[in-house]
Amino acid sequence: MHAVRAQHGFTLIETLVALVVISIGLLGLFGLQTMAIVDTSGSQAQTLASIAANDLADRIRVNPTVDYAAVTVSKTATKAPTQCDAGHYCSAQQMAAFDLWEWHDGLASRLPAGEGELECRLAGDISKKQNPCLVYKIAVQWHRKDVEEDAEINADEDACGAGKSRGCYVLEVRP
Repeated sequence: MHAVRAQHGFTLIETLVALVVISIGLLGLFGLQTMAIVDTSGSQAQTLASIAANDLADRIRVNPTVDYAAVTVSKTATKAPTQCDAGHYCSAQQMAAFDLWEWHDGLASRLPAGEGELECRLAGDISKKQNPCLVYKIAVQWHRKDVEEDAEINADEDACGAGKSRGCYVLEVRP
C-alpha cells in the first residue's frame, strides 16, 4: 500500500483564482472612488451656487429701493462700473450696478462656466411706497463635469432649462 502524503501549500490554479477575485474586488472599489470624487465635485458646485444666490439676495435686501433686475451691467467687464467699496460713496443705483458686477465676476471665477440671471417676477407699486420689485428670481448655472455635452439646447427654455450638461440653482427672493 502506498501512503498518502498530505499536501502543503496552494496549487498554481488556486493562487490564480484568488488573484482574479481580488482584482475584480479592487476594480469595483476604484469605480466607487471615482464616482465619489465626481459626486463631491457636483456637490461643491451646488453649494457655491447656493452661496452666490444667497449673497445676491442679501445685497438686494440691503438696497431695496432699486430694481436690480432693471440694472444693466456687463457680465464680461473686467473692471467695476463704479468702485463702491469701503471709503467710496455710491448712490443706490451705483451700488446695485457694483453688486451685480461683483456677483457676475464671482460666478465666473468660482464655478466652471458660471453664469447668473436675475429677473423680477412681481413688480411693486412705487406710488404705494412698495419696493420696485416684490419677487426676484435668481438663477445660477454652471457646467457639470459629470455628464456629456448636450447636442442641442432649446433657446426658449427658462433660465435653468439649458440642458443636462448645465447645473442649476434657482432662488426666489422677496425683499
